[in-house]
Amino acid sequence: LARFVSSGARKVLPCSTSALRTRCMSDTTRTIRDQVVNTFTQNLRIAIITNTRCAQVAQEKHKLDGSGSVLLSRAMCGVSLLASLMEGEERVAMDIIGSGAYRRITAEAIQLGEVRGFVSKGDGEAKGAWQASLGSGTLRLTRTRYGQSRPDVGTVALQRGDVASDLDHCLNFGEQVPSVVHMETHRGEDDSKILFSGGLLVQTMPFAPKGLLEDVRARVSGLSMRDVLAHAPSSLPNPILSIAAAIMPESEKFIDSPSGGPSYSRTLVDFFCRCSKDRFMGQIVTLGAAEIKDMQAQGHRDLDCHYCAKKYVLEDKDFQTLLERSSK
Repeated sequence: LARFVSSGARKVLPCSTSALRTRCMSDTTRTIRDQVVNTFTQNLRIAIITNTRCAQVAQEKHKLDGSGSVLLSRAMCGVSLLASLMEGEERVAMDIIGSGAYRRITAEAIQLGEVRGFVSKGDGEAKGAWQASLGSGTLRLTRTRYGQSRPDVGTVALQRGDVASDLDHCLNFGEQVPSVVHMETHRGEDDSKILFSGGLLVQTMPFAPKGLLEDVRARVSGLSMRDVLAHAPSSLPNPILSIAAAIMPESEKFIDSPSGGPSYSRTLVDFFCRCSKDRFMGQIVTLGAAEIKDMQAQGHRDLDCHYCAKKYVLEDKDFQTLLERSSK
C-alpha cells in the first residue's frame, strides 16, 4: 500500500562549482556519508555507491540476521545504482523470489536518493554460505518512468543468488545492456552487523572499443572498495572517485569539469519510507463501505508497512472517516 509519491523532493548535488566542491571535500574523512557518485569517461558511464548506513538502518528496522541483511543491503545497492541513471522521482524496484531460507527480497529507490526494502523469510533455515539462502528463483526489475503509461519490466532466473551476479545477468542478457556490476558487503567478526556496504555499475557508451568492458570486468574482479577508499588520495574532490580510477583502463580518462578536476555528481542516499496512516487509509477507502465495516467488526485495526516495519493502528474515528469518504 505504501508507495513513493511526489513530495519531499531532494536535489542532486552536482559537484562542479567551487562551493559544492568544497562541500564534497569534507567527504575525505574515512566515514563517508551514504551517496551515489556518477561520472563518465569518453567510453564509460560509471555509478558508485556506498550505502553502509542504509544497510544498517534496514537491518535494525527489520531485525535481520546476517544473511538477510546482506541480501537486502545488496538489493538496495542495486536499485540505488540503477535509479541514479534515471530522473527525479522515476522509480526502480527489484523483486527477488527465492525458494530457500528467504522467500522474497524487495527493494526500491528513486533518483533523488530515497531507498527502502524488506525481506520475507521462507520455510527453510539459513545455513552455510549466505549466497545459498535464496535457492532457485527469479529476479524482476521494474522501472517506472515519466511519460510512460506502463512500467518497463524484465525478469531473469537467479544465477548465484548473490544479487550482484543476478543483476549483472539481468542487464547483460535480459536487457542487452553491456554492464559490469560489483557489490561488497562486510560484516563484523560475529557475521552479524554490517560494517561496510557498497557497489558499482559500469556501462559502455555506444561505439566503445571492443574488449573495453572485459578489461573493466577483469579489474573489478579483484577490487576491494573498502581498501581503495581507505587509501583514497586527497587530490580527488571526492574519495569515491578513487574507486572509478581503480577500475578504469589506462586508455580511459575522467571527463574534466569546467572548474577543473573530474566531472561528477553525487546524490545523498537514505533509507526512507513515505508511508503514513493517511496513505494507508487512502487505499483502504477503495475497498468500499461493506469491507470497511467488516474490518472494524473483526478488529482488523493494525497496519504494518512491509518496507520500513512501521506500525499504525486504526482507531474508531479513523473508521468513521473511512466510511464517510467511501460514501462520497
